[in-house]
Amino acid sequence: MGFEATRRVDTSARTFTIVEHLDHVEHARISEIARDLEMSKGIVHNHVSTLRELGYVTKRGPHYQLSAKLVHLGRRVRSHSPLYRAASSVLDTYTERVETGVLLVEQAGEQGIVIESYRLPASVELTVGTALPMSESLPGAVLLSSTDKPVSDLPKSRYDYEVLRSMLAEHGVATGTLTADETTQCVAAPVTDGDGDCYGSLAVIVPSTSDAPEALIESVATVRAQVETGLQGDSPHERSFTTEKHSWI
Repeated sequence: MGFEATRRVDTSARTFTIVEHLDHVEHARISEIARDLEMSKGIVHNHVSTLRELGYVTKRGPHYQLSAKLVHLGRRVRSHSPLYRAASSVLDTYTERVETGVLLVEQAGEQGIVIESYRLPASVELTVGTALPMSESLPGAVLLSSTDKPVSDLPKSRYDYEVLRSMLAEHGVATGTLTADETTQCVAAPVTDGDGDCYGSLAVIVPSTSDAPEALIESVATVRAQVETGLQGDSPHERSFTTEKHSWI
C-alpha cells in the first residue's frame, strides 16, 4: 500500500477519479461517466462543470474530455522534479555513448510514471507519462525493494523481492524483464540522495544481442552514482561509461 491520508476528502478523490477516467476513455458523456463510475449524473455533472470552469476539461458536442492545460501542468511538474533535473544531462551524455534505451521513472502512489525516455527500441511501447504498476515493472519493483519494509508488507508481484534486494546489495542494480508481462530485459536501479530518500529509478534496456554483460551492469551503476551526485547539488563527475562506444555489447 502507498500513502494513506489521515483525513481523506472523498470529494477530492471523486474529482480525480473522474479525471483519470477521462484520461482512460478519452472523451465521454456525463451519463457514460456516471454509469462507468457508478456515480449519480448530478454529482458527475457538478465535478465536470467545475473542472471545465477551471480549464481542465473541455466540451466537444455532448462529450467531455481533458484539456491541454494538463499538458502544461505536467511539463511544469516534470521540470521541477529533482530527479529529472539531476538526471537529464547525465542521461543525455550516457545515451550518446551507448545505443540502447533508457527510462527514468518516478513513483506516484501505486504507479511508476515514465518522466523521460531515451532511444527506446520500437518493441518497447512506453512514452513519457506512461503509468506502470509499481509491482509489475522492474523499475517499480526495485523501488519497492529498496525500502526497509518486510517483503510480506510489499504488494504482490511476480518479481522476487528477496532476489532483487540481493542484487541491489551486491551491485547497486538489478536485472530482469522490464515488465512482468514481456521478455525485454533491462538493468534497473533506484536513485537515492545522501539521506537515503528514494527519488525514483532508471532502467537501461539490454540490447537483444546481449545478456546484460558485466560492463553494462557497471555502466548503469556508474550512471546511477552520477545522478545521485546531482541530487546532492554537486556537478556530475566526468567519468567514462565505456572505454569505447558499444564496448559492452
